[in-house]
Amino acid sequence: MINVPCLLSAILLFFGNLLRIIHSTSERKRFNYGKMRSLDPSFLESEWAHRQDTRAIYSASEFLLALGWLALCVPIIQLVWILSKGGRKRIGMHLLICALAVAGSITELLSRLMVVGVQNASEWVAREFNLDRWLSSGEDDGLGWRTLEVVHILTRSIALWVDAFNWLALSGILITLYCSMRKDKEGNAAFGRRWSILGLVIGVLSFLDFLTYVLRYEKWVAFWAIALVLSTLNSLLLLPIWLIVVGLRLPKASEQFESDAFPGESDAFVGGNEQGFNDEQGVEFS
Repeated sequence: MINVPCLLSAILLFFGNLLRIIHSTSERKRFNYGKMRSLDPSFLESEWAHRQDTRAIYSASEFLLALGWLALCVPIIQLVWILSKGGRKRIGMHLLICALAVAGSITELLSRLMVVGVQNASEWVAREFNLDRWLSSGEDDGLGWRTLEVVHILTRSIALWVDAFNWLALSGILITLYCSMRKDKEGNAAFGRRWSILGLVIGVLSFLDFLTYVLRYEKWVAFWAIALVLSTLNSLLLLPIWLIVVGLRLPKASEQFESDAFPGESDAFVGGNEQGFNDEQGVEFS
């Protein structure tokens, strides 16, 4: 049996990141930094036409990622509760993990919904409104396309920094989990030392991914390519494997935790049932 939130999060994050990488790669093939920097109206108009054609895949990836990060919060909190023995061991360390998980999930959900809403509204403006001629000279000045593109860049920058924070939060979660597991022999027995090392590797790569997001404004093309490689390795391979391993081992660890936390409860329940059954038998035979 596998933990459902873990499996759901792994599936959502995998397909969400896959669609996002496909969409980002298709946009990058059309990207012309010179024309973009000069805000060439004809180039911007063709870009917005392409964005309208790929709106479905973009919106789907954003929704899947938002739900995937939200679902990820549940098994992490459950895992922390088990490792902390119900909040009795290394409270500060485990509270930090919970805080990062909740903050990352909520910010990701809200930012994704906001960005999708702004993107759809911008595409509606590009499709229905006059963006070619704003001045009274009678010529196509393209001022509307330039304004729309600047707003689009600013909006996407918000999502970029939220993504950077999420990779930083994931890095903090997994590195802190590794430190907690090193001090906990029972946790190593339940989840395995290799699993914690895999989490450490993902945490380090997530921190490097965060750095590429921060440094992207210094050299956009180079750090975008590095971020694409790191995100692909993390989100399409390592993180889903980590989540599936957690999902397979979490039910057994939860059962063991509950039996240790409430010893004798199941025996008392069974004993009570047996006594009640004997009483019923006595009444029936009498």
